[in-house]
Amino acid sequence: MFIRNKQIRSNLKIAILSIVMLISGCVNTYYVPRVTPTKIETENEHFIANILPACTPYACIFIGLVIDNKSSKNIEIDWNRTFFIEDGITKGRFTFEDIKNPISLYAFLNRKITTIIRPGYRITVMLYPIAKVLTSYEFRFRLNGSNGVYLTVIVDGKEITEELLFDLSYIKTQNPENYPKDKSVVNLPED
Repeated sequence: MFIRNKQIRSNLKIAILSIVMLISGCVNTYYVPRVTPTKIETENEHFIANILPACTPYACIFIGLVIDNKSSKNIEIDWNRTFFIEDGITKGRFTFEDIKNPISLYAFLNRKITTIIRPGYRITVMLYPIAKVLTSYEFRFRLNGSNGVYLTVIVDGKEITEELLFDLSYIKTQNPENYPKDKSVVNLPED
C-alpha cells in the first residue's frame, strides 16, 4: 500500500511514533548496579586494606574502606593524596559522610587531613568522591571501567601507595528486585 498524500503519510508517521512511545513509556526500565571485584583487598607488611562499594538498586552511594594496622608502628593515612579512581584514572579526592555542604567541603579541601591508625587497630571510613558529591548525593560510577581508591599511607616517614579496584556495570531490568545480593557490594535499602 503506497500512500501518495504527504499529509496522510505525515499523520500516519506521527501516530505510529506516538504509539511506540506510549508503549515503551508504559514499561519502567531500571539499571541495577553490578560489581565485579578486581582488587578489593590488598595486604603488605604494614596493613590490610579492603574496599566495598555501597549501592542501592539504582546507584552507588559511597565506598567503604577498612584498614587494619598489623604492624608495630603507627600508620598515617594521607587523605590529601588518597584519590578516587574512575575509569582507571584518578579523579580527585574523597570526602566523608559528615562533610557534604560546600562551606565544610571548602574548609576540608584547604587543610592537611590525616588519620593515624595505631598498631593493632582498625579504621572503617565511608568515602564519597568529592566530584560526585558536588553534583549529587547519589552518584554513578562510569560503566565498564576500573573504579576504586588510590590509597596513600605513610609508615615511618615512607610513603606507601596501593590501588583497590572494582569494575561496575549496570544490568538493564524491568524489576529492581533483580538487584545483586552478593558479598561484592553492600546492599543498601531504598529510601
